[in-house]
Amino acid sequence: MRSLGARLPAWKNKPEPRVLAPLLNEYCEYRRAHAGVAETTLTRDVDTVQRFLQYLRRRRRILNNVALVDIDGFIRKSAERLSKAKVADLCSSLRAFLKFLHATGRLRTDLASGVMAPRFRASARPPRTLPWQDVRRILQAIRRSEPPGKRDYAMLLLLATYGLGAAEVLALRLEDLDWQAGILWAWRPKTKVRIELPLLPPVAKALTSYLRWERPPAKGTARLFLSEKMPYAPITSGAIRPASAFTRGRPVLQRR
Repeated sequence: MRSLGARLPAWKNKPEPRVLAPLLNEYCEYRRAHAGVAETTLTRDVDTVQRFLQYLRRRRRILNNVALVDIDGFIRKSAERLSKAKVADLCSSLRAFLKFLHATGRLRTDLASGVMAPRFRASARPPRTLPWQDVRRILQAIRRSEPPGKRDYAMLLLLATYGLGAAEVLALRLEDLDWQAGILWAWRPKTKVRIELPLLPPVAKALTSYLRWERPPAKGTARLFLSEKMPYAPITSGAIRPASAFTRGRPVLQRR
């Protein structure tokens, strides 16, 4: 492919398998043999078990004498930083591990049935997409008359128009804009593949306004979007993450 002039991403070696404790190795083999679990699910379950074992060690509890009060404490502690959906996944992982402990004789009592996951409706989750009228309301709420309004507007317009992710927008460089050909280049963060997009007139107008009136005169960096204060570093994802709060019915954007 290189001889034909195709650009290929750099070769990445397969990561080395994690070194697990004997108990966790036995648990993984048990799950693969009896449940046919997917590797992604097993990775999530192992991470949960490792956190649970650390929780027990900090409280000087022995695994063979674990009780429901220990499990409830671990779930309550985890729920302080996780959503209900994540806590439900955590409870599912705990039940699988407790069943393994009982089946292998490490626990006399099967405690899996005592793990109660929080109930939540799938409709309670935030929508994956927004109607275009809501997107227009968000764009119109940005005050482009004051910094960094032109920058925020250009970034959100890129997100809404092309369906780019935050990492893809933040990685844009000045050289990724071909004004004469009307092309915008973006890089997929996971695959490192460069994609070609049409530079649509509304997007080109928003980017031109930002470059002409707001972008700092920082010649040392090629990144497109920079912080508005010195040392004019490339901004982070916190600058384009909409806050959940509303002021006067208008969404507030975090300013960086």
